[in-house]
Amino acid sequence: MAPDSREKRLHELRQLTVDGMAGRAVWAPDGKSLLYQAAAANGSCAELRVLDLQTGQSRVVPLQGRWVTSAAFAQPDDSARLLLSIAEPPKASCGSLGSLLRAERVALPQSNLFSLDLASGKLEPITTGAGCKAEVAVNAHDQRVAYVSTADGDPNLFLARLDGTEPLRLTDVPGYDGGPAFSPDGTKLAWHAERPSPSAAAGYAKRVSSGQIEVEHLAIFVAGARGQHPASVVNDGRRNIDPAFLPDSRRILFASDRDAAPGSEERNLELYLVDPDAPATAQGPLPLERVTFNDAFDGAPAFSPDGKLLAFTSGRFASQAGQTNLFVARWTDE
Repeated sequence: MAPDSREKRLHELRQLTVDGMAGRAVWAPDGKSLLYQAAAANGSCAELRVLDLQTGQSRVVPLQGRWVTSAAFAQPDDSARLLLSIAEPPKASCGSLGSLLRAERVALPQSNLFSLDLASGKLEPITTGAGCKAEVAVNAHDQRVAYVSTADGDPNLFLARLDGTEPLRLTDVPGYDGGPAFSPDGTKLAWHAERPSPSAAAGYAKRVSSGQIEVEHLAIFVAGARGQHPASVVNDGRRNIDPAFLPDSRRILFASDRDAAPGSEERNLELYLVDPDAPATAQGPLPLERVTFNDAFDGAPAFSPDGKLLAFTSGRFASQAGQTNLFVARWTDE
């Protein structure tokens, strides 16, 4: 695959899927496979698939048609146990995978967290009750799961043990908080968030209760692993989503539409790199480095367990507009 000379961080780029139906992916702890969302064959919601990186074969995780909104591996040395967010089938369409990837709309359906043993297929509930519980991320260092919950009427981040006990609310500012990601060393948490103006708060709360919100301006936040000392590191009024820590547990890769053509119907997102510890520019914001250069969507970055490879979802080389596939490249700091 011919490289783009501007994408200096990405070497040996490979396309992993070709059906144009891929969503977000997470690495198995052993680095041999990717777990990813894919548009279901019937066009409704997303199913879960496992892609074997050695054979290139993928298989659907048999969940009897359940809508899995997010997934993570539960243990750093176990590629068989998953933590899932499973939603009740929506009465209306859950939205296209493309719009969900771009965070144009955020689904907040009735959902709960489950544990799944991939080998046996055994599915066990972790949480119960009304409201949305989704967007899971696991901190392997202290065996905690971060997730989005509307338990208090607002989509906030919570932290709990892997069995769902000892839930702790991490955010309490009105607005949507989502996309949690822990640093490899387990000491930090990053996420994206929208903060509606006071005048828009009432309408925002109504949209949350409907189970789906439209987002416009998302900032990237970083805090300690228990949510302490939160601070925004990218807050430019654009849609900045899906933070992922680099292996150094300091720098963050994320997707943004900051360079998209204004007013375009489907704003393009690219990957950018930010160092929260870098000195601010003369204008104030932290300096950003653009990583991908492509006329189609690039997002949902995920580093391999050894930090050497980057998987991401992209619309590049798609046969039709709106299709997305999984790609992997060797990451370089050179």
